[in-house]
Amino acid sequence: MSFSLESRVDIYDSNVWVHGLTRKSADAEARIQEIIDNKRCVLVTPYIYEEVDQAIQRDSDNQQAADELRDRFAQMMSNPFISDPNHQEVSDVDLDTVRSDPTVQAFAEVLEIQAKDIPILQAAQQCSNPNPTIFTNDEDFYELSERKERYNLGRIEFEYVEYPK
Repeated sequence: MSFSLESRVDIYDSNVWVHGLTRKSADAEARIQEIIDNKRCVLVTPYIYEEVDQAIQRDSDNQQAADELRDRFAQMMSNPFISDPNHQEVSDVDLDTVRSDPTVQAFAEVLEIQAKDIPILQAAQQCSNPNPTIFTNDEDFYELSERKERYNLGRIEFEYVEYPK
């Protein structure tokens, strides 16, 4: 078995990737291990890839640690249970441009979530899998699950990933 849109498809918010790779959250680390153990099919969009890459770079104590985490993340993309973007797609992403787009800003305001989460929600909406699941440890983003019917997002599931405060 490998990645298939017929399988259950999960989308990990960048915070799940970062906290799992840095071992700052046992729950996030377990989610990543589930991919390694071939228990989850995960979609990584160019936006998510770039967001993870920049977060690792920003949050690492030193360049060597950042490079090691970025390499580990890049190596994970060869897992057959991950649908990953190609290098050019990632290079073409400008996070600030995506987040400042007027449509993204409008959706964020209406849905009461941060603009940075809209591209992840859009990936789930555009996924041809009937019931994609978004994993996040962003409480505001997760709380959208309580209002999803109001916004015709009923087929998208949300799971909260614990992160020690």
